[in-house]
Formats: sequence, structure tokens, C-alpha cells
Amino acid sequence: MKYGLFFVATLISTFVLAQTDSAKFALTFHVNNGLSYRTLNSDNQNLHALVDDLNEVERAKFVQGFSVGVSKSISKNLKIQLGMGYQEMGHRIDSIAGMAEMNQTLRYFQIPLTVEYHFNSARRIVPYAGLGMQYGMLISDVLQYKVIGANRVFETKDAGIWNRNSISTVGHLGMAIKVYPKNIFTLAIAAQYGLNSATTTELNRNQYGCNLQLGWRVDF
Repeated sequence: MKYGLFFVATLISTFVLAQTDSAKFALTFHVNNGLSYRTLNSDNQNLHALVDDLNEVERAKFVQGFSVGVSKSISKNLKIQLGMGYQEMGHRIDSIAGMAEMNQTLRYFQIPLTVEYHFNSARRIVPYAGLGMQYGMLISDVLQYKVIGANRVFETKDAGIWNRNSISTVGHLGMAIKVYPKNIFTLAIAAQYGLNSATTTELNRNQYGCNLQLGWRVDF
């Protein structure tokens, strides 16, 4: 709850600030591919052995996502961007307890709010960096796995252990390449880290991810 209130307060104050400037807006679209993983810990000492066991078998998972957004310049170098999009997170296990090729996929609807700094450049390529906060709402959780000895893939949904709301810090570092007047191709390395646990159990999972982000921006 405290993270959600902080996000709302940041959102309101940021857009109040944005209205003090008459700069033009821009529309953005991004797709990404990368890896998702988690940190794993528990305050319950009885679960420490389980944490160690899971750290041995769980691995990072390949994920993807996309987003659309609107940005506005508040100074020569600073832009504020608000977006919405879809992002996968999760992890995988090669084999455990008679099961193999386990893939846990968590699908989120996300609303990121970032501040971008665009470095001064007279060239066609302009470097930029961004930092912000993000709200995520879990829209589905799917666990796919094979049972050793069975020639099929099993699937379970809605395990009931996943937190429906998440707050993350987000950041990216990239370059904007001018293609046509007011049309810009963007390429960035983006990352996010969950501030609250992805689960409602005593086993805390703070998810994080890193991906390659391709995008397009249209200035108005």
C-alpha cells in the first residue's frame, strides 16, 4: 500500500510540473526481449533450507513485452514519460521431483512513469538515460511442465500465491536515432527491480529483469 501511495503522489506531482512548460508532446512505442529472475529470501528460519534448494534449481527465464506511452519535454534536456504496457516475468526449472522443463510465467499490465535526460548532441544520434517508478497488475500466472515419463505438457493457472500488485523501480540507457523529421528510432538497455514481493507467502520473491528495448517515437 505504501508503495502504491508513493507512486500515485509521484504521478500527480510530476504531471503538475509538466504543465508548467509549453513544450510539445511525443508518442512512443517499445518492444523488448530479455531475461527475468528474482531474489529469494525469508524471515522464517524454517524456510532457509528451501531458499537454498530453490536457488540451486531455479534459473532466469527469457521474457518479452511491449508498451506505448506519451512524453513531454519540461526543459531542453528533460522529458517526462507516462506509459502502459504488457510484460512477462518469471523463472524456469530444468528438473525437480519427477517434473522437467518447468516454466513459470507471470503476465503483468504495467504503468511506468519515468524521467529521461537527453544529452546534448548536434549529431543524428542522441544518447539518453531514464529513471522512474512502475506499477504492475498481475493479469495471469501460468506454470507449464512435463512429467517425466509422460509425453505431454501440463499447465496450471491461478496458483493463488502471487501478489496481484507490484511496484518496481525502472531505468534505461539508450540512444535516439533520427530517421525522418519528427520520427525517431530508439534502442536501449532497460531494467526493472521489484520493491515488493511477487508472492503472498513467507517466501519473498523480488523480481527483476533486464532486456533489449527497441522503439519508435513520433514528435508533435
